[in-house]
Amino acid sequence: MPNRLLSSCFLQLRLANGQSVNANHVISAIPLPALATIIPEDAPLPHLRANPASTVAVVNLVFSTACLPVPLHPPGFGYLIPRPEGGYEGSGAGMLGVVFDTASLAAQDTVLAGKDVFVKITAMMGGPYTLAPEQTAPETVRTRIGEQLQYPGGILPPPAYYKVHRNVECIPTYTVGHVERMEELREALREQWAGKLSVAGAGVSGVSMPDCVKAGRDAARTLVRQGGLSL
Repeated sequence: MPNRLLSSCFLQLRLANGQSVNANHVISAIPLPALATIIPEDAPLPHLRANPASTVAVVNLVFSTACLPVPLHPPGFGYLIPRPEGGYEGSGAGMLGVVFDTASLAAQDTVLAGKDVFVKITAMMGGPYTLAPEQTAPETVRTRIGEQLQYPGGILPPPAYYKVHRNVECIPTYTVGHVERMEELREALREQWAGKLSVAGAGVSGVSMPDCVKAGRDAARTLVRQGGLSL
């Protein structure tokens, strides 16, 4: 749609339930490949499918301290596992790191019936490691994680509860030229969409949670400066 028309109309979003919403500005935080499937064909945007993405399995494990003769982990946030010298393939469970939720989010730990304390950790696997769907079956993941975790008390007891979240293609992998491609994308947004559409999220300017929060904040502040939003 020409800029002179975009500057005086709303963008229309058609929702999954059939309803439509008119907006004077849209900030898209969905994955860039997903955005490519919903924008009009007559207003394409470049580089939305430029980067590959990694699949990560996040495993939440809860242990009862009644089954742990010594603490499950020392104080601290957790640890990351370095890249193996021989490459990723065949490297154990393909673990990326562990977060000590009990230490980093201590306020969430509770005492049950005044006698039982639960300790929580989160393990991550996949990423650059091959992670086929059958490898993320809940019981398979629990067994593989248990084999990799080192417990100072000996054999790690079975968790009281665990849950596996398989996040498919959740972490974009920036390839050479990403910064330049994103600038070309922003230029297309300015020219073809008259600045009425912004993109943010892990596929644009950083994959971490702080990066994504900052990108959303910056997008909102830009709208305020342009007079398109009041806070």
